[in-house]
Order: sequence, then C-alpha cells, then structure tokens
Amino acid sequence: MSTADVSLHEKISLVEKVTEESSEDVRLHEERSLLDLAATKDKKKDEANLYDDINMIKIDDENKISTPDISSSLDDDDDEDSVKQRHENHGKRKWFCVIGCAIAHFVLGGFERSNGVLYIHIQNKFGNGASDIAWVLSLSVTLKLLFGPVASILCTKFTPRCVVVSGAILFGLGLLISAFVPHFVILYITIGVITGIGKSLAYQPGLVVVGQYFKKRRGAAVGLATAGGGIGTLVLPPLFETMLNYYGFSGGLMIISAVALHMCISGMLYKSPTRRKLHRQSLISHSCERFHDSRLINSSELTECQMAETEEQNKKAPNKYHKLWIGRCLKSCNTVKDKESSSKMLDFSLLKRPDFLMFCVGISFLALSFNSMLIFIPPLVKSRGLSGIQGACVMSVAGIFDTIGRIASGFILEMKRLRNFRKLLYNTVMFMLALVIFSLPFTVTFVEFCVVAAIFGLLIGTYTSQKSVILVDIVGSEALNSSFGILIFFQGVGTLIGPPITGVFKDKYNSYADGFFFIGSTTFIGAFILLLSNTVKCNNCKPEFSIK
Repeated sequence: MSTADVSLHEKISLVEKVTEESSEDVRLHEERSLLDLAATKDKKKDEANLYDDINMIKIDDENKISTPDISSSLDDDDDEDSVKQRHENHGKRKWFCVIGCAIAHFVLGGFERSNGVLYIHIQNKFGNGASDIAWVLSLSVTLKLLFGPVASILCTKFTPRCVVVSGAILFGLGLLISAFVPHFVILYITIGVITGIGKSLAYQPGLVVVGQYFKKRRGAAVGLATAGGGIGTLVLPPLFETMLNYYGFSGGLMIISAVALHMCISGMLYKSPTRRKLHRQSLISHSCERFHDSRLINSSELTECQMAETEEQNKKAPNKYHKLWIGRCLKSCNTVKDKESSSKMLDFSLLKRPDFLMFCVGISFLALSFNSMLIFIPPLVKSRGLSGIQGACVMSVAGIFDTIGRIASGFILEMKRLRNFRKLLYNTVMFMLALVIFSLPFTVTFVEFCVVAAIFGLLIGTYTSQKSVILVDIVGSEALNSSFGILIFFQGVGTLIGPPITGVFKDKYNSYADGFFFIGSTTFIGAFILLLSNTVKCNNCKPEFSIK
C-alpha cells in the first residue's frame, strides 16, 4: 500500500470519528431537551393544579364577588388586555362615584342650608321660641355627624351602596311623617332623630369612596364631588320657600320628602374597591400557604431585604406566571392578615395623635358656628324688614359662590407650589370666616347681605370641600374611613349646642346680633386651635390598622 493510500485512509477514519462524536452530541442534546421539556410539563401541571385549587375557593354569598380568572395570566396578550380593561373600568367607576357624591351633597347641602327657611315656617305654624326650634334642627344635623362612626362600621360590614340607600329611605320617611304631626314635640323624633340618622347613613360613605379611588388629585376630585352642595344651596332654599308658601307646611314637607328620596340615585352609583381588594388579598393568602407548603417560598422567614433579593431573582425566571404570583405573595403575605382584621372596627388609636386630636377639636368649634349660621341667617335677613324669599335668595347667593369655592379651592390647593402649605392656607380661610361672621350683625340692606353672603360662600366652600383632604394630609389615606368617622363625631358635638345657644341669645335679648357675635368668637377659637395643630409634629404615630 502506498503512502498516499494510507494518508487517505487516515483522513476517512478521522472524518468518521468526528461525525460519530457530533452525532453523539446531538443525541445527548436531544435527550437533555426532552428531559427539560418533561420537567417543564410536570412543573406546569403542578402549578395548574395549584391554580385550579385556588379558583375553587368558595366566595361568600354576601359578598357576591366572582373569583378572578388567574389562569389568564399565562397568556401575555390576554394579560395585557385584561389589565387594560380593568384600568378602564376602574377609571369609569371612580367618576360615577364622584357624580353620586355630588348628588348626595346637592340634596344634603341644600337641605341643611334651607334650615333657616324651615325655621321660619315651623315658628309660624307652632309658635315656639327660637331656642326650641333650634334644638330640633340642630339635633338632626348632630345625629348626622354623631352617627359617622356607625356609618363607617356599616360601610365596612356591608357596602356603601346599601348604607346610602337605607339612609335615603329613612331621610324621606322622617320628613313625610313630619308633614302630619299635630304637636311640636313630635318633631324632635321625626325631623330630629329619624332624618338625622338617615342623613348620617347617606352622607359619610360618599367622601370615603371618592378618597379610596383617587390617589392623585384627590383635592380636585373631592372639590368636584362636594360642589353639589353649593348647587343645592343655590336651588333648594328658594324652592322650599316657594313650596311651603304655596302648599302650606304639610304639603310642602310632602314634596320635600320626595326630593330627599333622590339620595337613592346617589347610593346606586357607589361601588367601593375595598371589598374586592380584600377578597383578592384573601386569595393571595391561600396561595401563599400553598407555596409555603410546597417549599416554593417561606414568607414568614423572609426579611424585607430577602424579599427584595427574591424579587430580583424572579426577574430572571422563565415562567412569567410563576414570577407574577411569587411577587404578589411576597408583597402580600405578611400584610394581608392585618388588613383583613383592620376592616372590622374603627381605629380609635388615632386619638393618641395630638395633631389629629387638635384638628378634631378645632373642627368641632367651627361646626358649632357653621350650623348656627345656616339656621339664623334667613331670620336675620327677615328681622331687617326684608321678605322671606329675599332671605332664601341670600342663601342662594351663598350657594353660587360656595360652588365656586369648592371647585376652585380643590384645584388651587393641589398646585405643587401650594400643596406643602395647604394646611396653613386652610387655617387662614378659617380666620377670614370669623371676620365675615362678625360683620353680619352690621349688615342692613339686601345688597349688603348678598355681598357678605358671596364672601361667606367662598370661604365655606373651601372649608367643606377641603376638610377631608386636610384629614388625609394628617393621617394618610389608609386611615381615611376611621378618621373621617371620628371627625364627624366631633362635629356632631359642636352642632348640637351651637344653634340652641344662639337661640338663647335671641330669646333673652330679642336680637340676633349677640348670637352672631358668639358664633364669630367660636369660629376664631376653632381657627386658633387648627393653627396649633399645624405646629404639632407626630413622630412614629401610626394607627394600629388601616383600611384599604
């Protein structure tokens, strides 16, 4: 055999050897791929079984909330579409809540600013003194505020929709019965108690629902929602004056009770995110337990740093659904138990915060004067020789500028340059309100009353609409439900004693001027207490639970 043949044979052998090695590598690679595929299928099968178990969790019939289709997250396009649809529905829903809250403030704000008109007609029908009639009207407003914590608890246990509709029915029923009472004393029960409780149930849930939906521009949203109160002040006092003059006391109250039932429309527009969010958290809690049992995660042994590291590792995970669910568990496992227990009661530990406590006390003084003004401004106008319809028109002028003040203050105080000074500006408005009240006893003509009423409306609109916003600045949005209920309770204390004391000044001195001097003094005291609350800093003041 020649040297050339040997060299050719060696080359052929080398090629065959390389081919065999390459084939072996391909075979090993295929086997490894099949093993990986089988392992992936087993893993997906286990996860699918776990998710099926989660989807089989029974929903409480009372909640009537359907379990979310978690398995849709496996598909990227479906997940993006569902998230987009959810955000669109959420955006539409929150604006319907704003409309519902505006309707509620239209009815309730108009009613409370018509108390002066109702005061005159009750006095004409029954002939009682100013202090006695003031007790009836102040009792209604007081119970609306004192039952604020009860309304908060009922909203947590049931739904804002049920609470508002129930309150609207009580509200209208109390006014309807009042149309047929033969004695003045019965008005303490019908107008004082029944309508007061109904107003409380119909009033408080609206601002809480709006506050839960809006994290950004909350001040503007609340300003738009409460602007209905200013429009109600513009429309309802002249309307009630006309109805009571034309149909008499009984016929007018029957029509007014029908107006009160429009609060049911407001309630039907509310849909709080709280219950659905708590239910989703309970689902995550169940899944966390399953992951813990399968040793996928152990949330009880993870610190915040470890959780952050685990989340960073999950970013590299090939399974998107596995990464998504692990992240949810890491964020929710350690807090869901506290959040579920937080919705069972009010957080009275907020009263340990000196800034919140002083804010509540200051608002109680302002509420004392505010309710007295709404009752006694129309009688003051009439005592100057003007007509009852002119007194109602003065309240309408206040209502126009009340609406402007509510909307404008919401946008102005949300400006970046002013947001940090929002509490101080709110405090300044209260001092200006005290000066306006001191000027009321010196007004004589209808034009003067309209000018003072316009300034009064701007200040009152700011006071009313931004109150819950300032409350969030103090305690945070997580404690809004509890803090707002407690604040309303403090307001109730002020509204209970304010109008009767002002009525005593009228009965004793036969003049409304001394009563308004008393009202202005209490407003100044309340503004000074708010100023002190702005200087108090609360370090490490966290409520024991939060409601989300």
